[in-house]
Amino acid sequence: LRCNKDVIAVWDDSRMLFQPIFKRLGSPARLAIVIALCVVALGSLRFINLGEKIVWHDESYSFLRTFGHTGTEYVTALFDGKIHSVAELQSYQRADPELGLGATLTALASRPEHSPLYYLLARVWAEGFEDPVVALRSLSALFGVLLLPSVYWLARELFDDPPVSWSAMTLAAASPLYLLYAQEARQYALWMMLTVLSSAALLHALRTGSRRAMLLYALTIALGLYAHIMHVFTAIAHMVYLAMMHGEYERVRVKACAIARVKACAIALACGLLAFTPWLALFLYSITDVVEVTSWMRTSVSTLELMQSWLTSINQLLFDFPGSDYLIPLSAALAIIALCVIQRSTPTKVWLLLVLMLFITAGAVILPDLLSGGRRSLITRYLLPPLLLLGICIAYLIGTGSSLHTHRGRAMGLLGALLIGGGIYSQLMILSSTTWWNKAFSG
Repeated sequence: LRCNKDVIAVWDDSRMLFQPIFKRLGSPARLAIVIALCVVALGSLRFINLGEKIVWHDESYSFLRTFGHTGTEYVTALFDGKIHSVAELQSYQRADPELGLGATLTALASRPEHSPLYYLLARVWAEGFEDPVVALRSLSALFGVLLLPSVYWLARELFDDPPVSWSAMTLAAASPLYLLYAQEARQYALWMMLTVLSSAALLHALRTGSRRAMLLYALTIALGLYAHIMHVFTAIAHMVYLAMMHGEYERVRVKACAIARVKACAIALACGLLAFTPWLALFLYSITDVVEVTSWMRTSVSTLELMQSWLTSINQLLFDFPGSDYLIPLSAALAIIALCVIQRSTPTKVWLLLVLMLFITAGAVILPDLLSGGRRSLITRYLLPPLLLLGICIAYLIGTGSSLHTHRGRAMGLLGALLIGGGIYSQLMILSSTTWWNKAFSG
C-alpha cells in the first residue's frame, strides 16, 4: 500500500512540470512516463559508440595506471629507438593476469595527484570485457547514468519541489558536457556523481539527523576525495556552510536538536576527511614531484582568454555544436538570472549552500590564475562542480517558472524545451564524431 501511495505521489508531483505540455498529454501518469522515458533514453546515449572515439593522451595514462604500469616504465620499454609492433604498444593498455590490484595501486602511488578509486574500480570492472577501451569508458558511462538520479535527489533535498527536481534531472540528462565526461576513460563522471551525492547526503543528514544519514554523508565525503583530490574544495564549502548555519541557528535561537544535527554533520565531515589522510600523506610526501608534473598549469594566459573560456564552459553545459558560440550570451544571462532568482526566492539554508559551493569550487581554480598567473581554469574538467551547481540553478529557474499559468510560465516552458532540444542536438553531434574538444592535449 505504501508503494502504491508513493507511485501516486510521484505521478501527482510530476504533473506540474511544463504545464502547457501536460495539458496535451492528458494525464499525470502519462506525463510521468514520458519524462521517465526521456531520461532513460538520454541516459542510454552514454553507452553508444564507446569504442569508436579516439583514445587521447590522458586516457592512455588511465589504461597504464589501471593495468599496473607507470609512465616511466612505458617510456623506458618503448622509447628506445627501435621499431615496436602494435601488439607491444597495446600490451600496456590491457589487463595482465600477473598484475592485479596491488600493481594498480603501486602505479597510482607513483602519481598521487590522481586519487585511486576510479582506477581500482576500473581494474575490477575490466575483467568482464575483451576491449579495455569499452571497459573503462562503460564504467564512466555507468557513473554518468547514476549522476541523473543523484541530481534529482539533491534538487529534492534543496527545494522540496518535484517539478524542479524533474527539470534538474532532465536537463542533466540532456547536457552535452555530462555526456562528454561520461564517455571518457577518466574519473570525472565518478567525481561529478559523488559531488552531487555528498551534497544531497549533507542536506539529508541535516534534515533527518539519523545515524545512518550521518554515516552516509561521511562515506560520500571520503569516496569523493578518493575519486578526485579536488573534492576537498567541496568539503571546504560544506565546512563553511555548517559553520555559518550553526552561527545562524545560535543567533535566532532555533531548537537545540537542529544545532545538534549541525554539529553531528561537522563530525561526519571530519570523519570523511580523516579517512583520506593515508592518501593525503602520500600526496604531501610527493609534493615536489606533483608540482613538477603540473607545471604546465602555471603557464600564464591573458585575462581576456580566461574569461572567454569561462563563458564557453557555461555555454557547453547547455549547448555544444558547431556555431553554438553564438548562444554564449543566452547561457551567461541564464546563469546570472538563475543565481539571482535562487538568492531572492529560496530560504537562506538553500541558496547559501549553492552559492558557497559554486564560488569556493570555482574560486579554487580561478583565483590562482588571476592572482599568480596560470591556465587551470581553462581546463573545463576542473570546473565541473560549479558547472553542476549552475545547471541545478537553471533547472530551478525553469521548473518554478513553467508551473505558472502565466505568460512567464509559457516562456519558461518554451525555454526548457529549447534547452533540452539544444542539448539533445549537441549530444547527437558528439556521438556522430570520433573526437571532440575535450580530447585536446592540456599540457
